[in-house]
Amino acid sequence: MTKRSSSPRSVRGPKPLLAAGVWLVGLLLLGYLGPSFAQTTPRYVPRPGDVLLEGFRQESVGRQATDRLQTASSEARALFVAALEQGDPRWLGQAQAALAPWWTQTQLPSDTLFVRALIKQGLHDFDDARLDLKRAIAAEPDRPEFWSWLFALDLVGANMAPAGATCQEIQSRFGPQEGDACLGVLHYRSGRARDGLVLLDRLAARSSNRSGSSADWLAFHRGEARRVLGQPQEGLAIWLAALKSGSRPHGLRLAAVELLNDLGRFAEADRLNDQRPRSDAMLVQAIRSARGLGQAEQAAALTRAFRARLERQMARGDMTNERPVIAFWLDIEQQPAKALALARQAWATQREPADAVLYGRAALLLRDQPAARALMTWVKDTGFVDQSQKSLFDALAVLAGESRRP
Repeated sequence: MTKRSSSPRSVRGPKPLLAAGVWLVGLLLLGYLGPSFAQTTPRYVPRPGDVLLEGFRQESVGRQATDRLQTASSEARALFVAALEQGDPRWLGQAQAALAPWWTQTQLPSDTLFVRALIKQGLHDFDDARLDLKRAIAAEPDRPEFWSWLFALDLVGANMAPAGATCQEIQSRFGPQEGDACLGVLHYRSGRARDGLVLLDRLAARSSNRSGSSADWLAFHRGEARRVLGQPQEGLAIWLAALKSGSRPHGLRLAAVELLNDLGRFAEADRLNDQRPRSDAMLVQAIRSARGLGQAEQAAALTRAFRARLERQMARGDMTNERPVIAFWLDIEQQPAKALALARQAWATQREPADAVLYGRAALLLRDQPAARALMTWVKDTGFVDQSQKSLFDALAVLAGESRRP
């Protein structure tokens, strides 16, 4: 894995825009983690007959316990943000360690439950993450960030009906702007990309002065909706403009670099992929760029670096960051059997479009009919259509035994 900077950056101030979406979970957190956690331990009130000194002592112990939990929660939050900004899941282990004394407790402040849910989803413990979010919502149902991450988790697992119900709840509780943000994403993830784009563009027009993580979130999804509509140049232009304005999120930069490589614009991809240390995903893209530019020695050196990282990951038993590894087996090493095995494993819990594309590419290379059928079921259940991947899904439909793609 990559060498990390010495300390994570904390995030101040919740933003009003709904922070919902996918994997990407990378772009979502930045708008919603505020700096403070609620004081939930009540002050001690002496009862008649109590010794006052003992009352003070118990009050002090209670405050100290609350302070420790607040400090740990704030540290865990900052470490999780570091994982997102740097694309380095190793920060998640440190975030989990910060909350270790409370990791299995259920009676916790809602903000702590929320941060723990974020860490759990980063570690691919999606079921427990959802339970923590449900607990946080039960305690504070009027916190939009709790609902938006519940929506995001539903999308990760391609649970479209619950995601739609959460969108309705968000619109009912928090108004049309939050509702449009949620529905915009839901539409383009479920075969209604044009409808989604209308909502997202309308939101951008109403929010022309928006900056920071909310603007990053909106830029990503407006660009992605255009990409799945078969308008990659238009989507890329939105991403590049956001990055030029100073956007930092790893997920937004990765999306732009990957699309530049897909379009054969290798020199531009290489220039944009300038942050050090590179994440695993960015390292794979750097290899692609170097190969596309005919830089054989550079590509070989980068490939050796990725192999070394992968060996360390496997030695630690740390394979929570599957997508870059699957892409490495497919695009760099041309070992589709290894890619298919890992893609099938990831598909058990994570069923986003990017996972479907990687799984489908590996399945097609190996003529794996069960995988093709599983992917066609996903297409029918979600309604998702990606014009840029039409030929892939048409071929998968044929492999699955269907006369044409649904």
